[in-house]
Amino acid sequence: MQTSLRPFLRLLAGFGAAAVFLISANASADAQQQPSPPPAPPPRENPGLVNEIGKLLKAPEALLPSFSWPGSQPDAPAPDAPPVPPAASVPPPPPAPLPTLAAPPAAAASPMVPAMIDGRQVCPSSANGAADCAAGATILCRAKGYQQGRSLAVDATEKCSAKVLIPGRTREPGDCRTENFVTRAWCQ
Repeated sequence: MQTSLRPFLRLLAGFGAAAVFLISANASADAQQQPSPPPAPPPRENPGLVNEIGKLLKAPEALLPSFSWPGSQPDAPAPDAPPVPPAASVPPPPPAPLPTLAAPPAAAASPMVPAMIDGRQVCPSSANGAADCAAGATILCRAKGYQQGRSLAVDATEKCSAKVLIPGRTREPGDCRTENFVTRAWCQ
């Protein structure tokens, strides 16, 4: 009986191996057919200055207005605009002559816009001997056509007489003096 059983057992072992193979293949096919997890949502936009600058760098035309320079190609007409016929071969009219410039208006007629003026004006000495740079700023501004000014930058230099250059001579208190200059003023 054992001889007749052996082929049956071999056949049963073959079927068992085939069944295990089919089950494992079926399981891997099921794993492949399962739906993939949903895609991650896009990151939330951070409405800040850095984000806006990033947008500007990625697509500058989206945030900046379009400019057209004189002499450049005209923009395309709007889709609902009527068609424009092509221009005939007529030469363009000559440009209009430039208007002559009139004399500038008097300073009293129109107020001047405040400005920062650069220059070099000596600060006059006040009654106590100190430099009066407020007066120097006003003098600098009046030279440029303004009414008054405030000093923004002052420079100081030491001015000495030629006696200082004599070899072997000692320096005396009255040989040099300090001069102050207004170099920048806010004029109104």
